[in-house]
Amino acid sequence: MDTQIVELIGRHHLTAELLAAGLEVATPVRDRGVDLIAYADIDERLTKFASCPIQMKAAMKRSFGLATKYKRVHNLLIAYVWHLEDLHHRVTYALTYQEAFSLAEELGWTSTESWKRGAYTTTRPSAKILSLLEPYRMTPQKRRAKIMGIMKREEQEAQKTEGWSLYESGVTAGDRARGLFMVIEAHFYRNPEAPGISTYASHWLWANQGRYDREVTELLISKYPLPNAPRIQQGYSDWDSYGNPNYKILA
Repeated sequence: MDTQIVELIGRHHLTAELLAAGLEVATPVRDRGVDLIAYADIDERLTKFASCPIQMKAAMKRSFGLATKYKRVHNLLIAYVWHLEDLHHRVTYALTYQEAFSLAEELGWTSTESWKRGAYTTTRPSAKILSLLEPYRMTPQKRRAKIMGIMKREEQEAQKTEGWSLYESGVTAGDRARGLFMVIEAHFYRNPEAPGISTYASHWLWANQGRYDREVTELLISKYPLPNAPRIQQGYSDWDSYGNPNYKILA
């Protein structure tokens, strides 16, 4: 079938899936590596407008691959839409570029000549590929959670940038302390295991002693006293990284 027709069928199918997941969808005017843009109305999870760019890979049967050029697209989600020839067997897998790259590494693709030329693709995915992709098979609930997660991380990164700017340029120690606390709060949102922001802030301050302006950190410590039993490793921001032999750094 004409590749443009395949892309149109895939785009309409993916758009319908996103709408069914309670997301809004926009289509870029030009093709710059992004086929669709998903976004959500501002709600209790998002306080600022955020969006998720999506690159779609549609196939009448199956096709899985990755191109290195997509690494440059910030926060890109790659959606592989398969079995467009059969409505009852259609399936969508959604991976970030880093997730897809990790699979490519595990499959040995990144050491091939094809990868060195910029991409690797197969139209006959092996049983191993199917097994590796299974965690990324989308349902309406997983789809919304994944895209909202990407948008939430984007919002957190924006908050960190704003916080660092206030910390570096604030006129008073109080202003600069508010900036540093914005950074701590952004880190906290990436640590769902932490029991609460106040507890997390005290452990974060313990783990980052001596790294920042003394007057600023003392202001924050007066509100969030250092813990007796730290849970964050010095120099880190990840909850439970201190004294935990099973700890793994968050991606």
